[in-house]
Amino acid sequence: LTELATATGCEQARPTSVREENVAFPSRLTDRGIPELRGTLSVPVGLGGKRPGVVLIHGSGPNTRDSPIRGDLVHKLSEPFPVLAALAEVLARRGLVVLRYDKRSCRNCYPEATFEPKGFSFEHFEVDARDAVAFLRERPEVDPRRMVVAGHSQGGQYAPFVAHDDPSIAAVVMLAGTTQTFEEGVIGQLRRIEEIRWRQLDLLGALQIAGQRRQLQGCFDQLRGSYDPDDQCIGGGVTQRALAEYQQYGGRTVDRIRQLRCPLLALFGSVDRNIDPAVAAEVEQAIDGKPGEVHVIEGMAHSLTNAVEPAEIRGQGYYHHYYGHDSKKG
Repeated sequence: LTELATATGCEQARPTSVREENVAFPSRLTDRGIPELRGTLSVPVGLGGKRPGVVLIHGSGPNTRDSPIRGDLVHKLSEPFPVLAALAEVLARRGLVVLRYDKRSCRNCYPEATFEPKGFSFEHFEVDARDAVAFLRERPEVDPRRMVVAGHSQGGQYAPFVAHDDPSIAAVVMLAGTTQTFEEGVIGQLRRIEEIRWRQLDLLGALQIAGQRRQLQGCFDQLRGSYDPDDQCIGGGVTQRALAEYQQYGGRTVDRIRQLRCPLLALFGSVDRNIDPAVAAEVEQAIDGKPGEVHVIEGMAHSLTNAVEPAEIRGQGYYHHYYGHDSKKG
């Protein structure tokens, strides 16, 4: 996907520059108050012909198209790192046409939007990513037979769903994604961070996280009995109905990975506090016998930045290089 055909074989695509263009594409969720989603297209210049297209899918939260991240509860960056903007730059300079877009939950991005909690579903984010793929596939710069979906964090979990039953998808990339349900993921994340706070003797911090964990656990526990589907137990406009649907959605992730008809690349960080370390092994097991790779990058945090020192990591007979981010220099 990152190469050009030559008279004697193939060579790495080396564009002369990258052109960025603000774009908008229609949303099929017209009843949700946003007729079109807006984003940025990164186009490699100087290659000629159609190039593969990549849609970047954001993580959880009201993210902009650039998805700036300040780190996590343990590792703070000196300034926000724009994860999707950085990925778009790297991939476009490898000869790929990349689309990143503002998430529909970004209120500042879509001031015209109306939000009705009773109508909200986490699956809307999958629909938006599918609409992004459909738009990018029709661009004149893009080879419609060679599309890639790449998601970070929550977007990494959505990526195999977006690729399901779409023959135009040539590859799926999970970046710090998960195979777990929302309950398993968020409760496990809080437990791990709580344990770190205790080891750091940050008693107040540990107690605060423990309280947050118990409150969220209470919301999940309700789903196993009778509950009010319109109740917003966890807040933020997420109803218990939407939460229950999302639980079932996350439970289908491993099956979606097994059903993929294209290669999967899954990357995890060794110091990612958000993702259960067991997820990497679960993904590897799910793609067993199919084309795909799973790598755990030493020193990488959930923000895809280097939380320790720049490194060259030996793993399974290969050397893996990655882009680190100096948290002291920003």
